[in-house]
Amino acid sequence: RVQQIYREVVDGYGLSQRVAGWRSLESKAAYSEGDYTELDKALVAASRSLIEQDGAEVIALLGAVMAGVPRRIQNAVPVPVLDGIRCGVPQAEMLVKLGVPKPTTGSYALPGQRAVSNVDAALAAMLSKKPG
Repeated sequence: RVQQIYREVVDGYGLSQRVAGWRSLESKAAYSEGDYTELDKALVAASRSLIEQDGAEVIALLGAVMAGVPRRIQNAVPVPVLDGIRCGVPQAEMLVKLGVPKPTTGSYALPGQRAVSNVDAALAAMLSKKPG
């Protein structure tokens, strides 16, 4: 169900041309504890399909539920297998280490102060606090 959301995000960043292909698995196994053998087989098959049919040179497993999965299947897939958490955390750490300021303009900037009306005074006070 979420593939369309991912496609829209990728398209919104202007990166659709960089995606070789998409595959979705209809499995709830990733959301349960236990044996992931069948899930991993399906992920490897989907990865090989992307490589062989679409020319993929990297496999990106999407969704937080895929965090850590590349370690389980990498040996069976002949191209790098990545997940968003494993990629995102080092990027966030790098930004902290660089000490770059937060953007004050553009799409990553915090939205400007907004007026709050018709709410309890305590809630209005809490909403007006600046992030610390």
